[in-house]
Amino acid sequence: MRAWANVATLAKTRNLDGGFVVKSAAGLPFLLEEGMEVAFVPPREDAVRRTHVESVYLLDEKSAEVHFADISSIEQARPLVGCSCLVRRSSIDEAVLDAAPERWEGWDVFDVNHGLVGTLEGIV
Repeated sequence: MRAWANVATLAKTRNLDGGFVVKSAAGLPFLLEEGMEVAFVPPREDAVRRTHVESVYLLDEKSAEVHFADISSIEQARPLVGCSCLVRRSSIDEAVLDAAPERWEGWDVFDVNHGLVGTLEGIV
């Protein structure tokens, strides 16, 4: 089993002090909490690669304004927009990560040779 789980994406910067609007990964509730260690992938040259969550202000059930230690300006934040946030699996409830069928609904299914097959509407 992998030690890290992808739980969120840095959607955009928010204010000049290095904050982000962070969206939860597909099918997951918002899981980032203060103090969690976070790794940003893919890594960006000359940008923070790992840090800790300083603060979380929920915007809705799937997104929040998040500030990280070591990121204190918009200049430091901009290169990280679009990165995924990985957290140690040991710091979250494993049951939340179990792949429930509804987690995959709405995803496009592609065949390597024939392209788009369709959109997943449900699992029977």
